This record gives sequence, C-alpha cells and structure tokens, in this order.
Amino acid sequence: YFFVKLEKALHEMRTECAETKVAAESKLAEAHQLIDEAQKKFTEAEAKVCAAESLRADANRYNSVAERKLRDVEALVMKKTRRWILRGNLSLKGKRFCSKNRKGYFNHKPCSTRERIIFLVDLRN
Repeated sequence: YFFVKLEKALHEMRTECAETKVAAESKLAEAHQLIDEAQKKFTEAEAKVCAAESLRADANRYNSVAERKLRDVEALVMKKTRRWILRGNLSLKGKRFCSKNRKGYFNHKPCSTRERIIFLVDLRN
C-alpha cells in the first residue's frame, strides 16, 4: 500500500513537472517572439532615422545653395546699381537703400528682407 501511494505521488509530480515544462517552453517561445518583434521595430526605427538624417542633409544643401544664389544676386544688383549711380542713371534722392557710405556707394552689409524688397522695387521705378 505504501509503494502504491508513493508511485501515485511520483506520477502526480511527473505530470505536474511536465505541465510546468510545457508552460515554461510556451512562455519562452512567446518571449523569443516578442524579442524578434522588438528587434524588427528597432531596425525599422533605425532606417527611419537614417532616412530623416538624409533628408535633413539634403535640406541643408538646398538651403546653402539658395543662400549662395541669393548672395550672388544681391552682389550683382549692388554692382549694377553702382554702375548706374556712377553713370548718373539712378537718382539717389528719395530712394531707400540698405546702407551707403559718404560717396553714395553701397556697403556690403546685410540688410533685412524688407529693405531688400524695397531696394529692388525702387530699382524698377
């Protein structure tokens, strides 16, 4: 009778151990799946960051090119305006320019966007 009870208890312990093992393997598989999903999301996020950095670099390049072209146009306008002034083709009276020295020539100091627009509009008139 004692051995029967002992065998029965041993059988129950093995069944319980097997159930625990199955549950642990299931949880481990679930954990591996979560790790894989997290790794996939991390890889996607890295790709998006890389793409964003590339777009930012492109935007910076375009901005630099635009600023350089703006400076070139402003320099050309200044050069042409100086020529017109020297030839007497442009009256300085009543005109509003960014800055000028005692002789009426323009300095290469930056001016505000509003002043640039006024300057260009005044050149047309």
